[in-house]
Amino acid sequence: MSSLFKVFQMNQVQEIPRSDPNPDFRATVPTFPGTKGKLFHAASNLGLALGGVIGQLIVWKLCTTKVLHYENYEETILNRPKGTPVISASNHKAITDDWFLCSIVAKYRQALTGELRYVMGAEEVMFWSPLLAELSALGHILPIRRGHGVNQLAMEETLKLMSQGSWIHIYPQGRIIHSREEDRTTRLKWGIGRLVADCPSPVLPKILPMWHVGMDDIIPNRKPYRFSFGHRVSLVIGKSMDFNDLVLDMRKRNCSSMHIRKEITDQLQDQLGELREEAWAYHDSWK
Repeated sequence: MSSLFKVFQMNQVQEIPRSDPNPDFRATVPTFPGTKGKLFHAASNLGLALGGVIGQLIVWKLCTTKVLHYENYEETILNRPKGTPVISASNHKAITDDWFLCSIVAKYRQALTGELRYVMGAEEVMFWSPLLAELSALGHILPIRRGHGVNQLAMEETLKLMSQGSWIHIYPQGRIIHSREEDRTTRLKWGIGRLVADCPSPVLPKILPMWHVGMDDIIPNRKPYRFSFGHRVSLVIGKSMDFNDLVLDMRKRNCSSMHIRKEITDQLQDQLGELREEAWAYHDSWK
């Protein structure tokens, strides 16, 4: 439990350095989950399913949760053709967002068959010790180094997973956002643009945007970081975004890779902005 509290404290107060304070840090981090063996993946699937059961108990029984446009998730992720990569993207309000978000939308079979999302987690938060790094890998978490750009190792490993048809979830804001004003002004990171544009797949992945409200009430981003139940949680799932035509057109016009990534990210920024307003209106409508 003390390890969990340390994770919360680091995510809350630590300033992310732009230079690497420990060049050998990656040597202490286990290999990426996509490189593990069958026994590891079997344990991972069981652990994800168990975590989903506990998470569903929290969001559906101990809190009141409502979802708008779940059919967009079914169409884009659940019913996509086999081997087709997909990316979902949402706002980031608390360190438990990913756990509760998966518990709301995912089906048990996705966990038990290894189809559950892979998600990027800050290396200095989720991988600061060998034990926590192993647990994070079991949870399909990829160690991303914030501030180290779009060409780092975690991005390459993510592209490999996408070439196998995996579902990737991204928090493109890059950090936990504490206020509605920050949500409006924070620019998205370009990494998600690179994952779409550089995906080694015949068909580029669609992005499924989501916006949630209320998850930071369950475990607030302040001490003592304790569970609090009885809250309302709202999730609005937008329509999927297809960038195949955009990327093909920009490549024909010899646009740079940076320009393509920026255009994808800018379009997602606009879509998430519209979804944010819809989510807050929906959340306020059922007080």
